[in-house]
Formats: sequence, C-alpha cells, structure tokens
Amino acid sequence: MAISDMEAARQTLETLPDDATFDDIMHAVYVRMKIERGLHDADAGNTVTHEDATQSIAADPSVTRKLVKKGRVTVLEPTQPVPPISTEMVDSLIEEMQREREDRFLGLVERDE
Repeated sequence: MAISDMEAARQTLETLPDDATFDDIMHAVYVRMKIERGLHDADAGNTVTHEDATQSIAADPSVTRKLVKKGRVTVLEPTQPVPPISTEMVDSLIEEMQREREDRFLGLVERDE
C-alpha cells in the first residue's frame, strides 16, 4: 500500500540526526520525493528499456556518462570525476523549484500531471 506524502516526509525526518539543519531537511525530503516519483514511474511502466537508453546516449558523442544496469534499474554513471555540488548550486535549484511552483499556483504555466 502506498503511503501519503506526509508520511513519507515524516519517515524521512525521523532518519535525520537531531542537529540536522533546514538545508539538510530540505535536501532529504527533496531526494525522497524524487525517489518516490521514480519508483511510481517504474511501477506505472513509464520507463525505457536499457537498450533504448543505450542507443539514445550512443547517438550523442558529447555524453560523458555510461549506462550501468543495477538490479531492476539502469543508471547513468559518469566516466570521469564529477565535481562536488556546492551549497550555492543547491540553493539555486531550490529557488528555481519555488519559482516554478509559484508560477503554477498563479496559473502562469500548466501543471504537470
């Protein structure tokens, strides 16, 4: 049985240490949301085959990643070291997500279903 978004958020919060910052909390909830959406998409069949994804990536010579099958999913792994993600990058992403949410709320853009 699927759990509600609130229950998923509660479970996520319970895994964090007592000294977690708001940034830690927001990141953990965001990652959980993305994982839940991915699992929902996979269960709903909204996926592509490993072969189709490989062909799509192979068609773009500028791609510096490779597809690796891990269990029931296929993931992209970088073929070279990836620089760490900075706080500024995360803050920028959060601000962008907030603007998009506000725009959807105000009816400036269509909602994703």
